[in-house]
Parts: sequence; structure tokens; C-alpha cells
Amino acid sequence: MESNQHIYCDNKIKSTSIQDGTDYLLEYCVNTWEKFLSVEEYDCKTGWTDAKIRSIIVGTYDHVRIMNIIITFGFINSISKERPTYRVDGGEKISKLLGFPRLKNGNEWLFLYNYKKDLPNKEVVHSSLKRMFDKIRSGWEKSCLDDHPRIFLKKDTAMYFLYIKKKNDIEMEDTLFRFLASAFDLKTEMTCHNYWDYDLNENPYKDIMYMWVKKDSIEKVNDAFMLNLL
Repeated sequence: MESNQHIYCDNKIKSTSIQDGTDYLLEYCVNTWEKFLSVEEYDCKTGWTDAKIRSIIVGTYDHVRIMNIIITFGFINSISKERPTYRVDGGEKISKLLGFPRLKNGNEWLFLYNYKKDLPNKEVVHSSLKRMFDKIRSGWEKSCLDDHPRIFLKKDTAMYFLYIKKKNDIEMEDTLFRFLASAFDLKTEMTCHNYWDYDLNENPYKDIMYMWVKKDSIEKVNDAFMLNLL
């Protein structure tokens, strides 16, 4: 493909902001989808996959994983109960399998592929992702280790608050929070997991996530993620 058939997305996802009411994460995801719709599709026959593919360039691997989780998994139960008939993914390994060269400056290829039906338009994506983001931002409750001693990844409770939440029907929700924290430069201020000190088959908390947030960073995390942690 000629280079002018690839569109470059913003290399930074702005933190969302409660203060000005702008959901920059939603804007970024919808704009990225719109860029996919604007580029030409082409047949890719590499032995790994025979599929129609659209390609754009994004800022970092964080962006790849965020869009992979949000689009590939986030549309489940947002548009329909079925897994979408398309996939968004990228990074060095998949780029190599698809025959794309490695990019410089930390940029990554992002691909839309394996789609068999008409792709949803910008308005449908906006409304379904808004519902998804409303779900992942709500439901967090402050807790303590005394109530949840089998949390696997513990933090110093003198420095961190603990929050607990029942998982939504969104796959890899805790992983999404971690990649967003990285993209927002908040990796040291918060983390989110679903790891418990139980055998996988006996875990009574398999549907529960937990989030650690630095006590002196609550306002920053709330503003970046549009949360309402107390």
C-alpha cells in the first residue's frame, strides 16, 4: 500500500476531564474508528489470514491495546449479544505477520480486519461506546483488606485506597484500566486487577475487580478517568 493510504492518529490520548465535561477518551476512540472508515480496504493474503484489512498508524502500543479491548471486546453487549464480526489489533507481532514494516519513534500499526458485514457508522460507535464507558466508570466502592484478605496484588494501605467492583460483561475490563493508566501517565498512581489468591476454579471472587489508587492522587485519577471515587 502507498503511504498516503495510511492515516496517522493522535499520538496521545488526552485525559478526560470532569472539569470541562469533555470525554476525550470517547472522542479518541470514535475518531480512530472514523479514520478506519476513511481509508481504503485491501485484500491481505499472507498465509496467516486471508482477509480484508484497513490500516492506520497510532502513537504507541498502549493505544493498540486500548483500541483492541474497546472495539474488539467492548462492543459485546453494546451493539449485540454476539461477538463482533471484526477485530481491531496491532503491534509488532501482528504487523510482521501481515507483512508491514516496523515503524519508528514508537509508533504502531493498528489494523481493522476479519470484517464480513457492513461496519457500523460513527454515530452507532459513539452511542455504544458511551454506554460501555458509563458501565466501566460506575460501581466502584471503597473497601479494605480486612474485608478482602485474598487480594493477590496488595498495596500499602497507608498510601493507597482500595476500591472494589463487580465486573461488567466486558472482557478484559481490568486490563483496559491498566493500559489507560499507562496512556494517561498514571501507572504509579493507580492499578486495576482481577487476580485473587485462589485456585482459578475455586475463586469466589472471579467476577470482582479491585483498584488501588494513591491517596494523594484521587482527584487526578477521578479527573482523568471521569470516575467518582471518594
